[in-house]
Amino acid sequence: MGQFAAPMMYQQVLYRRLTSAGFVALAGLVLISGTTSAQDEPRYPGIGPGHYITAVREDGRFVTLEDKSQWEIADVDRHKTIAWQEMEGISIRYAGGDDAFRYEIDDIERDEGASARWVRPQK
Repeated sequence: MGQFAAPMMYQQVLYRRLTSAGFVALAGLVLISGTTSAQDEPRYPGIGPGHYITAVREDGRFVTLEDKSQWEIADVDRHKTIAWQEMEGISIRYAGGDDAFRYEIDDIERDEGASARWVRPQK
């Protein structure tokens, strides 16, 4: 659990167990992460194929798709995305993982993928 940088909080959870004498309540403390869990983050709603590139900026660091979603590309994959062109077909999948780059965007016309971070729109 030390991998989370966010403040931790405790939540009391009540467990019930059926015994021959009836219900016995057992109280326990469960450690809950602040907001850094991948399960807590909003997910990109357009997972799957059917997307296309509208812009590649900053030497492949950012890719913009037709739905105006912005993607930051991991350093190790920018040598690929620097060559990607507008109108090339893209498929997106959630890859998970512990780092910030939890998605893979695949240029289906080039048959190559890149680890990416969805840059969520500001509210």
